[in-house]
Amino acid sequence: MSLLFSVSRIRSDSARSTGGPWRRPWLGGLLLALSAAGAAFAHDPMEITADAVLKAGSLELRVTMARSTAEAVIDGAKFGTLFDPSVFAALQPRFEKHAAKLFAIASGGAVLVPRHAAVTLTVENDVEFRLDYPRAAPGLLRFEAVHVAKLADGYGDLLTVQGEHGELLGQKTLMGTDLVLEAIVPAARASSPPAPVATAPESRGFRPGLAVIAAIMVGLLGYWLWRRPPVAP
Repeated sequence: MSLLFSVSRIRSDSARSTGGPWRRPWLGGLLLALSAAGAAFAHDPMEITADAVLKAGSLELRVTMARSTAEAVIDGAKFGTLFDPSVFAALQPRFEKHAAKLFAIASGGAVLVPRHAAVTLTVENDVEFRLDYPRAAPGLLRFEAVHVAKLADGYGDLLTVQGEHGELLGQKTLMGTDLVLEAIVPAARASSPPAPVATAPESRGFRPGLAVIAAIMVGLLGYWLWRRPPVAP
């Protein structure tokens, strides 16, 4: 039984017993909150989201879609059926086998092949594909949403591409009439040379050691003149 159906049932029962839920403000607020939560948790079957993030040594791709959409994608159909989450484990190997076919990704004209793929259910029971690719080289990075091509009109995949430092490189909803997003990967930032250490210039002025020696010599000379016997006239 869905959450929205449960809310509708509460509304009808409450209306029969109390004359309507809105006579109890707290109950009306609760029903509105439950309705909003149900809408938030339900992933629109026609809305797919994909996030590609450049890392230091990889390109990470995460694609999330409704269960019915995931089934349509692996079957090559226009629509799919909403399978029960309890059967996900049986379908998981098929999803993982198909994960590499969701996108055709090319960096500088060279096709990127995923090194690893994993498929899980989210807390909202949507299907989430996670793929790890080699890092894209600086220059043109091209994404083609192959999985959207065979879906019915109206399906779309909102793809967001981010750089290594969180900068937005591209964002676009890929649909049957336009399946490609192209972004430019910036060159790696050059490391700044270490700042020179400031040192005090060498002093070439008066040196205390020489002053001490000069004072001693003057003192000795004065003492010698004082002890010297006077010269006879």
